[in-house]
Amino acid sequence: NPLIMLCMSMFPYGYKFDKDRLVMRWLFEGIFSFRVFFVYSSKEEAEAEAGEYFYYLVRRNVITHATPNSRRRAHPPDEAGAWQWNVNQLQYQFLATKSAAIGFAFTSATLNLLAEASATGHDDASRIPHRLTLHHDDPNIPSLLQEIDLSQTRSLAVSGAVSIGGVPLNKFVNLRVLDVEGWENFGDEDLLRICRSKMFFLEYLSVRNTRVSNLPPEIKELFSLRVLDASYT
Repeated sequence: NPLIMLCMSMFPYGYKFDKDRLVMRWLFEGIFSFRVFFVYSSKEEAEAEAGEYFYYLVRRNVITHATPNSRRRAHPPDEAGAWQWNVNQLQYQFLATKSAAIGFAFTSATLNLLAEASATGHDDASRIPHRLTLHHDDPNIPSLLQEIDLSQTRSLAVSGAVSIGGVPLNKFVNLRVLDVEGWENFGDEDLLRICRSKMFFLEYLSVRNTRVSNLPPEIKELFSLRVLDASYT
C-alpha cells in the first residue's frame, strides 16, 4: 500500500512507537477503510494485513528496531519492544514533498504550498489539507493556518515545541484523528478545550506524553471517540 509510505512521513524523524499502536493509527487514518468494507470479512483481517505491511517496511529498513545494540529482525521475539521510524533523510523529504503534491498530507515544511495555492486561487481538491502534521515550531505557522480552510481536515498531529496558540483547534470541525503525543505545550486546559469544541466525529485521540494530568468529565462530549491514549502523562 503506497499510501502507508506517505503516511509514515507524517511522523517526526526518529519517532518511536510499538507495532500495535502504529497499526491502529493506520486503520483510523482510513488507509485500509475501503478494503475493510468491500474485501475483508472482518476488521481483524484488515489489522492482519496492516501488520504484514509493517514487517514489509521493516524488511525495507524504513522501520528499524530501536532497542540499543539489537539486530534488526523481521519478527522480533518481543512484540512490545520499541520501533523507530528511520529512513534516509533524502527519502523522508521526498515522501513529505510527494505527500503534499497529491494532497495526501502536509507537514510544517510543506504547509506553505497550501498558503500559496490559496493566495493564487488554486484551491482544487489536492490543496485541501486532509491530513496535517506539525512537529516543528515556525513563527509563520499561525498566519498560514489562518489562511487555509481546515474544515475538511480529518487528521491532525502536533508535537514538539509548537505554540499552542498558533494552532486554531476550533477550526478542525471534522477531525477523525487527533494525535498530540509529545506536544510540550499541551495540558489539561487544552484537553478541556478539545472536549468542548464539538468534535463530533473524533474517533482517535492521543494525549500520550503530554502535561495532561486528568481526564475531564466533558470528555463524554466526544460522542464518536473509540480510542483514547493517555499513557505517559
